[in-house]
Amino acid sequence: GLLEGDGGAARLKTTGVEGTISRDVRRTFAQRSFYGEGAKGRDLLADVLVALATASPETGYCQGMNLVVGALLETAARQGALENDDKIILSAVEERRCQRRAFWLCHAIAHGGPK
Repeated sequence: GLLEGDGGAARLKTTGVEGTISRDVRRTFAQRSFYGEGAKGRDLLADVLVALATASPETGYCQGMNLVVGALLETAARQGALENDDKIILSAVEERRCQRRAFWLCHAIAHGGPK
């Protein structure tokens, strides 16, 4: 994942916060190719949501964060990607950059920006 270096939606636990994130990730923009069944966007999103919940235990994971982070993540991905008929193609380095952008933007929103 974003924190441990290995993660993704398939590795989430089925209970607790990770279970909630797992269920929400499957429902997030499912009609879009970036987040469809088996798409890489699901793994990227799951990693960012787990990282946010872990980094801010006082906030944790809140319903609806998946939509905010999902929109930020897909926007970042589209900016750094080669597009091929609505399919976003990212290198591993660019995937990580997109995750970091979405993480820090959402973290700033949740905590009132830089101090």
